[in-house]
Order: sequence, then C-alpha cells, then structure tokens
Amino acid sequence: MNNVEKKQISVFFGIALIFMTALTVIYSINRNPDLLMYMIFSPALAALITRMICREGLRNMFLKVNIKRNKSMYVRTMLFAPFIIYFGAVINYIIFHSGVKLLGMVTVYNLQYTSIFEYLKSVTYEVSNLAIIFPIYGIIQSFCEEFAWRGYLLPRMCKIMKPDKAAVLNGFLWGIWQLPIMMLLYINVAENPLNGAVMLLVMSTSVGVIQSYLLYKTESLWCPVLFNLSLNIINIYNPASIFVNISTGNSISHVLPGVVGMAGLVIAGMFCYRESRKVYVD
Repeated sequence: MNNVEKKQISVFFGIALIFMTALTVIYSINRNPDLLMYMIFSPALAALITRMICREGLRNMFLKVNIKRNKSMYVRTMLFAPFIIYFGAVINYIIFHSGVKLLGMVTVYNLQYTSIFEYLKSVTYEVSNLAIIFPIYGIIQSFCEEFAWRGYLLPRMCKIMKPDKAAVLNGFLWGIWQLPIMMLLYINVAENPLNGAVMLLVMSTSVGVIQSYLLYKTESLWCPVLFNLSLNIINIYNPASIFVNISTGNSISHVLPGVVGMAGLVIAGMFCYRESRKVYVD
C-alpha cells in the first residue's frame, strides 16, 4: 500500500514542479502576465493529471463544507491571518523602528507614485477593488492550491507517515514549489535573496502546517481555502509594503516584514503541529 502512495506523491510533485519551473522560465523571458494565471491553475491540473495516471478517479476530494459543526472554526480562520500578520508588523516596527515614509514605501516605489494624493487615490480604488473583485479571483487561486496540496497530496502523505510530520513536509514541499517564481518576482527588492528564500520556506512550512491542521479539524477543503484567501487578500496592501522602506531592502517573504513579522505564524504553526495528531481522522 505504501508504494502506491509513494508513487502518487512522486508523480504529483514532479508534475507540479515541472509546470512551475517551465512557466517561470518562460515568464523570465517574455514577462507575459498571463503566465501567472496559468501558474494559479497548475497545481489543480497536476492533481487531476496524477489521478488519471494513477487511476484514482475523483473520490475523496474533501469538497463538503461541513459548516454546521465547524462554524466557529470558519470564523476564526477568516480573522486569524489579518490579526496575526498586522500585529506582527506593528511589533516589527516598534522593535526596529522601520521608517514610515509614505512615498518611500515598497508599494509606492513599485507603482511609481509621485504624490501623496496619487497614492491615497490609488489606495481608495484598490480597497474598493479588493472588496468587490479580488475575492472572486482570489478564491479561485486559493482553491486550486488547496485542492492540490492539502486536498490531494496531504492525505496520501498521511498514509506513509504521522499526520504532524506529513503537515510539516507538505508545507515545505509547497514552499519548494513556490520558490522559482518568488525568487524571480522579488529578487530585485530582496536585500539578501538567500535569506529571503529561507524565510519563504519557513513561512510556507508554517502556513502549510496551519492549513493541514484545518483540513484535519474540519475534514473539509474550504477552511484551508479561506485561510489561503485571507493571506492573499492581505498581500494586496501588505504590512511589509507599509512598514519597510525601499532603501532598506525587502525580503521576498513579501507578506511579512522580517523575522518578527513571521513569528506569529511560526508559533501558530507549532501549535497546529502539536494538535494535528489529536484531531486527525483517518
């Protein structure tokens, strides 16, 4: 039985990594933004292709919402990420006194704003866009990732190792998969690309453990999807862009401002790691 799961895991991860690496290389050549859209769908496509290759069918995809017995978990999932990330950003600012200079911020630099009025006008537009349009786009991206990494890969990993260990390895592999495109997109604003890559893997592993715990707890894909969505929404106007001045460099761990900003998610990941065995149902 273990050989079957090992084959499924290897086939899925190989296909997903090939898709991501190929699309990253093509994107580095022509910078076509449409390729980023294809990357969004690639994990789900890899999972479906693996199901076909391994003749698994479409069983056990964790698509039931199970909201009746998990109402409080859904609410906490939506609120946790914004709270812990912005709280971490504030603590990071207090400790390191990162200069808050509106026209010197990473967001402003990237969008080439030249006046406070232009910046505030854009913020107003983006917040409206964020509230109305992004959840539709964002939930597609979040679903494609969670359908593959937690909905497909994680249960098969749990067949060959303990659920807490599976959660850690799952998050780490998810980080490896993201690494090519993240290095390409953020290497120019990273003070130290190697440190940024390590931070990305730490963050991906921590978030992956949290999302694995949510799947174990609710036996549904939708709670991890909501958590993923909340992180993606924060990334539109993220605390790193607010608290980090462009002159000091920026980590490619772009949602969080430095090690302190990551601490909340790392601690939460450690808690979820400890609790995973208690809530896991085979």
